[in-house]
Amino acid sequence: MAVSASPSSSELCHQAQAAFDAAEFARAEQLSAAALAGPDLPPEQRVPTVCLRMNALYRQGALAAVVEHLAGALAEVLPEAHTPERFELLRMGSMACCETRRFEEALRYAHEAMVLAGEDNRRRVLALNAQAACFERMGDPWQASRLMEAALALLDPQDDPTKSYPRLLTLNNLCATLLGMFHILRDAGEPADAQAVLERAHAGALEALPLAQARGEIWPLVFIEGNLAEAQVHLGQAERALLTLTAALQRARAHGFKAQTWAMRCTWGEACLVLGRAREAEAELEDVLREIGTQQPVATLMRLHHALYRSHAAQGNVARALHSLEQYLALERQRTSRQLQAQSRVLVTRLEMEQTRRLVDRARDEAREHRRRADAWADAALRDPLTGLLNRRGLTERVTALARPVAPLAVVMVDIDHFKLINDNHGHAVGDAVLARIATLLRAHLRPEDVLARFGGEEFTLLLSGLDHTKAVEVCERLRQGVEGEDWSRLGQGLQVTLSVGLSMEHPGQVARSNLADLLSPADAALYRAKRLGRNRVEVADAVVDEAADAVAEPEPSASAADPNAAITESPAAP
Repeated sequence: MAVSASPSSSELCHQAQAAFDAAEFARAEQLSAAALAGPDLPPEQRVPTVCLRMNALYRQGALAAVVEHLAGALAEVLPEAHTPERFELLRMGSMACCETRRFEEALRYAHEAMVLAGEDNRRRVLALNAQAACFERMGDPWQASRLMEAALALLDPQDDPTKSYPRLLTLNNLCATLLGMFHILRDAGEPADAQAVLERAHAGALEALPLAQARGEIWPLVFIEGNLAEAQVHLGQAERALLTLTAALQRARAHGFKAQTWAMRCTWGEACLVLGRAREAEAELEDVLREIGTQQPVATLMRLHHALYRSHAAQGNVARALHSLEQYLALERQRTSRQLQAQSRVLVTRLEMEQTRRLVDRARDEAREHRRRADAWADAALRDPLTGLLNRRGLTERVTALARPVAPLAVVMVDIDHFKLINDNHGHAVGDAVLARIATLLRAHLRPEDVLARFGGEEFTLLLSGLDHTKAVEVCERLRQGVEGEDWSRLGQGLQVTLSVGLSMEHPGQVARSNLADLLSPADAALYRAKRLGRNRVEVADAVVDEAADAVAEPEPSASAADPNAAITESPAAP
């Protein structure tokens, strides 16, 4: 009886590709691994097969395996010979590291992907999405959403949206990020802002859904349907969410999308909670938790524990509710700690993302000090809950990183004019709404790398790197005019809001101002001069005026360094 010959490694590669195209990712991974282990695999097929295997692992949700095999895969896929393939591995690796809380590696891979993207807009959009995922998973959806808005701005409006995978990916990721922002704002007691963010997330999912359906690919469709269902739950459309989830879960289970199946089952439990079916929600959520164990992604684990806390509480089971809440808070503390450690070790701030390559030598010297501080920072809340901006503590830590500027640094102090009268005449609720709206307006006019903080009360602080005196004044005037031109009557009848602004400049080579008060003092003095001279104006520190007069002959900086609006469209990680 004849014995059938085993397929060659080349044949295994073709079978693996066919399985991948059919969304049979587990089979594709097994076949590609067998092909790579064979002694007869042609050299020209090795790199495509390595990439196919990694992609199959990623799409199964085997994130720990992706991280485990990534270094070996990158060692075979060299940038000088396989730039497109290496770019995809870096992007995929960054996303997997994000989900497994390896933020330093995630940021490093995302940065290298941006460098490899060069001037290719399609790749730059994908790399921006990877960078945004780092910030979103570290608990900063505001920075993540700004990066994804920048990615959308890079897309060619003439492209057919049904054929643009980068547009589809960005819309889906933006939707997921806005959902995360919704949870933060809701838990912070900001229902109006939370509702607005939720509606944006829902609109983004509805825009992305027909694009995914037109492509006919199961993988992105399942993700978008999952995000859409989550938005529907929190919009009070729980019954509709269950219908969305029924079809999506069937697809995800049929194709072995474990990670996405877990996330959607969590949404199913949340929908049951909204419908008052707490016992059914508990059963579903406990079953998912048993299946997931200690696997990743952590974001789903956090959602599960929080939903279980609510389901136990709804049934009056205080002890189990407390246990679930403690599990949720422990995971959140771990995420915060890892975020701060990643930022301290890699110096990932808005400024350093552009300057990482030039600062790497200095970063090595400063890493020990940052690591020492990481534990102390882990329990500190660095953001103002009302506006989502850095608070004074967060600003202090950013100033430490900027103590030796390698580019001109504009220091700006902003004060809301007659804020006490706003509170007295319209109430503190309106005053809080004014503060939140001011934060939004300021954030909209700044670049991803700029630092923006609520310094206290009605005062805000901005640190703008790479601007000369003239451009810094232009930015301040634009901010002031934007606030003055806003329609404030929607918050209170007869309400008018204006800003007084003080500006000072720090330059490379001058004595470092590592103390926050020393750094802000010149800008603060200029701010109070603006208030004395009638408010609703921009004043510059005396030293800035003198320097501007001395620098008339200096060349203008490039548009990408000088214009905040133009800079947003450039790669934050570009050298």
